[in-house]
Amino acid sequence: MQQHTDIAVCAHAACWAILRHYSERYSLYREVLVHDISKLGREFDPGGLLPSMGITYRDAERIFAAVGNFPLLVVKGDTEDDNCRFHDELLAYLESGFPLFGVQSARGHAVAIVGYRRDELTAQTTGKDFHGRAWDYVTHLAVVDDNHAPYHPVPRKSADDAGYSIDDFDAFIVPLPEKMFLPAAAAFRWASEARDDSVFEHFEHLSETKELVTRCFVTTTASWQRFVREQAGSLPPDFVDVGLSLTMPQFIWVIEYATPTQRGMKQIQARLLLDATAGTRDPFPMFLLHDAKGALWLDRANKAPMQYQAFSTTVGFIAEMESNLKRY
Repeated sequence: MQQHTDIAVCAHAACWAILRHYSERYSLYREVLVHDISKLGREFDPGGLLPSMGITYRDAERIFAAVGNFPLLVVKGDTEDDNCRFHDELLAYLESGFPLFGVQSARGHAVAIVGYRRDELTAQTTGKDFHGRAWDYVTHLAVVDDNHAPYHPVPRKSADDAGYSIDDFDAFIVPLPEKMFLPAAAAFRWASEARDDSVFEHFEHLSETKELVTRCFVTTTASWQRFVREQAGSLPPDFVDVGLSLTMPQFIWVIEYATPTQRGMKQIQARLLLDATAGTRDPFPMFLLHDAKGALWLDRANKAPMQYQAFSTTVGFIAEMESNLKRY
């Protein structure tokens, strides 16, 4: 970054990189300079006037809130289950197109996490019978680090050329848009419940097929409808009607289930849509659950009862929905 290190260190640079993304992509957000960030970095001290010793992730959280974002802090726990939850949520927000403020407390370092690499074969050759998490297929995170060139790859384990690994991240902040209330943790809970055949009787294969990988990400209703229109030629006409007619909010959680083989071909077995603007206490935030044979949907806008419709024609496969990250 070559920033003036007396007033701006790695955490300031990471905040600037994230906020630059928002101001360049969305007219709602104003441009924020490094000087602005340094002044907002301390609660009672208007930074930028005296040499800075850096800021904490709590300071970064306040910076994001001050410029119009709604930051959510996720911290790694002490158990293996906590680590799984942490990495699942990190990938879900990353797949959603949100740049993340990644924290390395032990190293006193912060970077912007902006992408990842995945390898569909890597997880299947590690000695375990099955990997049911999308995170298992991630090999690197792409970061914007003020000590390296942009899009620096960070491996799972430490390597000489990287200097640190994914394991060194113990917290991250995701700056969310307004009115997105359902967190990734709740989306994953619903993803698990949808595989209970006592809840959704028409989708027994979700519980019977054990080797299903769950992938979660947030997108907009406009992106969902664009995807349905683009795939209309390979989808049953009655599904296209349902997919385009449902009234949904601006943001939705998309949850896709696929076998490892299907993932390699960019295909899925079933898909669930949730209301991302719902609260964590919403008893039923679902809009749509479908596979190649039929769809179960809830018209929440008109308070209509849940309906299941078997498709008049079936298709050989369902295409994976491209996420908000561009592939290179």
